[in-house]
Amino acid sequence: MDHLPPSSSEPPPLPERVPDRGVLEPTISLEKPRGLHWLGRPGSWRLAILAVVIWAAIIGLNHIIVGEVAGGNARTFAFTRFASSVVLVLDQRHHVPEEMLPLLGLDDDSVREEVAKIFDQAIAADRLPPEALPEWVILLDRVGDQERSAHALEAVTLAEVSDDVRQQEELTGVLLDHRAGGSGQLAARTEVWLDQRIAEETWELPEWLYVAEVRNDQPTADWLAQRGRNIVQRGLAADLGYMLFFVVSMLAVVLMMARRPSGSCFRQSVLPDRWSSAALTSRFFYAEVVALFAVVVVALVVTVPMGESVASVFSMFAFLAVPIWMLGYRFFPGPRAMARAMGLSPMPFPAARLVLFTLWGVGLLLGLAALSAWILAPFTSELIEDTLTPTGLDWPGAILIEAFIAVVLAPIGEEILFRGFLYGGLSRKMNAFAAMAISSLVFAVSHQYSLTGLVFVFIYGLVFCWLYKRTGSLWPGILAHGLYNGLITWQGVAWYSFHG
Repeated sequence: MDHLPPSSSEPPPLPERVPDRGVLEPTISLEKPRGLHWLGRPGSWRLAILAVVIWAAIIGLNHIIVGEVAGGNARTFAFTRFASSVVLVLDQRHHVPEEMLPLLGLDDDSVREEVAKIFDQAIAADRLPPEALPEWVILLDRVGDQERSAHALEAVTLAEVSDDVRQQEELTGVLLDHRAGGSGQLAARTEVWLDQRIAEETWELPEWLYVAEVRNDQPTADWLAQRGRNIVQRGLAADLGYMLFFVVSMLAVVLMMARRPSGSCFRQSVLPDRWSSAALTSRFFYAEVVALFAVVVVALVVTVPMGESVASVFSMFAFLAVPIWMLGYRFFPGPRAMARAMGLSPMPFPAARLVLFTLWGVGLLLGLAALSAWILAPFTSELIEDTLTPTGLDWPGAILIEAFIAVVLAPIGEEILFRGFLYGGLSRKMNAFAAMAISSLVFAVSHQYSLTGLVFVFIYGLVFCWLYKRTGSLWPGILAHGLYNGLITWQGVAWYSFHG
């Protein structure tokens, strides 16, 4: 027995079990990002700063150079369209139940106060173009503000304007004189000019009203009445829909605050932590620069009929698709990996929860929009320029194109780009609220709105970042973004489109 080997109570080791690759969730391998190394050494803050400077310079030059010409035309359109639409609405508001007029802000006191406020703001900031003053002369007279109406008419007289606006000035003066019981007449050359404008179908509100009221042209009067009724009916439907969405979405906000979803319904957004902040920043802004050049190329190449609306679709697609492709190719092994990392596929929570999250986001947006509009009331005139644009208001094709951009294309692309990549990447390396602020600022500046519009978009960006942070998926932000844009587009088209 002394020669026997000592016994051991430990069992022999089991062979290592190989995991079943068909059952486990596939992982995202990013040990060596793919792509061309045309930006130099990854992680260099020098490249990141240079990329930001180049991007900011292009944005600024575009705002200065292009904005002076296109911005001037857009401003003229916005203020002209606002005044013309309000005049047509006031002439047909008797189709709205009288008890609803104060609720919609269409009673005499509310309209007079709002019009005077916008006029004073625009004049003080030198934002009201002389070309839009004839319409404002008529609008101010229509709301019973003869003092400001006379001031606007004097401003047209003193301004350097085109011959068309000068003819409108004379025509507007005769129209007001006729409304006051006078018997003024147009000069012979102005009568010829007016007939030519009618023949070319380039006449506007002053000419419409002169022909309807002074010339007693019944077809023109009927046409104006029909346009006004269309605006009132559409606007009433849009405002009621907006209020309904506001109530439902605010109920969703209250429900979420009272009973927070648990478990898998609330999870942090997850993106690979191998991205350095410098590498992400440099890649992102260089991709943005390439996207801006792609937009310029699209604008030069697309010269088809209705090219302005078609070019806007391709420009927006290029502005979003180019950087998304460049960043996705650089940081992810494939589109499926990118979709998984951003919570796009598979859906991280049930469809019912998605609806609740979406309504929650819309409620936050609508609530903050109302609060911001109250705080930024002294800058209302700037919002007119951001809201009313020359495209997408007066013929069905353009309206559908603009709606597609606002409701589908922009929400998907912007959420992937600004929330998925920029916020999602930065939040892994810095404080989440700092990442929210940076990504939302870039998001706002990219829109190139006025300062007031920039504040609004910055706040909206914070809401979308919060949705992504709390749910771990871009879907709630995409749907809330699309719904909110749809509500705003619906209201803009309803109140300011002359299309029948």
